[in-house]
Amino acid sequence: MRDELLMFWLSLEGHTAKIKYDILVANYGSLYEAYEAISKGKCNKIKGMGERHLSRLKEISSKSEIIEKYEKMLEKGIKYINYFDKAYPDKLRNICSAPVGLFYKGELPSNQEKIISVVGSRDATEKGLYYARKMSEELSDNGVSIASGMALGIDSAAHLGALQGEKGKTYAVLGCGVDICYPLNNIELYLKIIDKGAVISEFPMGVQPMKANFPQRNRIISGLSDGVFVVEAREKSGSLITADMGLEQGKNIYALPGRSEEPLSRGTNKLIQFGAKLVNDVNDILEDFDFPVLNTKQECVQNLTLESGEKIVYSTLCLIPKHISEILAETGLDEGELFRILLWLEFKGYVRRTSFEYYIAVPIYI
Repeated sequence: MRDELLMFWLSLEGHTAKIKYDILVANYGSLYEAYEAISKGKCNKIKGMGERHLSRLKEISSKSEIIEKYEKMLEKGIKYINYFDKAYPDKLRNICSAPVGLFYKGELPSNQEKIISVVGSRDATEKGLYYARKMSEELSDNGVSIASGMALGIDSAAHLGALQGEKGKTYAVLGCGVDICYPLNNIELYLKIIDKGAVISEFPMGVQPMKANFPQRNRIISGLSDGVFVVEAREKSGSLITADMGLEQGKNIYALPGRSEEPLSRGTNKLIQFGAKLVNDVNDILEDFDFPVLNTKQECVQNLTLESGEKIVYSTLCLIPKHISEILAETGLDEGELFRILLWLEFKGYVRRTSFEYYIAVPIYI
């Protein structure tokens, strides 16, 4: 099969980061050789890849079915782009755990576009909806595009504001296939976004929205952007996960302040307390666009030279915290050796322990 179809095959697995491509190439020399071995049942274990992922790749390795799914995708007006394509967004390419491919309807952002992610609570207040829409429209008037998740509440208000603006575009990253409008009552908004931007997903056609998909898609929302603006959020919310991922990716973090007694202001106030920029009006965001830091190229640790054992351990990690038991199962290392490697990677600054026995990969920016 040609390279485009081989990358498409990897993307059919769903949440597939580019590191999985690296693992297959490291084990087999090329993606084609890896596909041949997996599709013909010649491998039962791959270093750095869990059994569940390998089993899934085997299930979807029929050449005729891959071609059929690719052709059906094109018939439905869905486009596909892989990590190595020149048109793949550079901002996203340079994050840790970048998707191996994207499915989309509309037109992807150019590398020159300035993009701000505007996110917040689904059960937003009237104040939150007003500011999300107003700020997004004003950013759009100044040529800044808006990225969000098309959820009810703040996300929808942000997209609507961007559509009312004069210059910017808007991009919705979904936790399902791009052929599915979720939530369904956002169908009019969905169509307008396609006309003035794009709906984007790493999940292939037909994948239904599931709770586990949304934290994963959040890294793409922040990854596409130059900064993340949280309008309203509870102390524990998906919006704070997006902000945290944006921080890990080196993005500017912005937050709208509110009264401490308001539950949906506690998350944003907490962000400000920990260093997010307080936003009173659109100029608080626009003034940062003169700084070259927004154009700084970022590299992930996965591109640096590591010892073989360190590579295996690092390859299992991303920005979603993973328990030590999962890492043990995926690497096949004994517990003592794994703890030694994790300690050493943590000492080097390549890995961070987020809580007891949970670890994430830490991108290093140069």
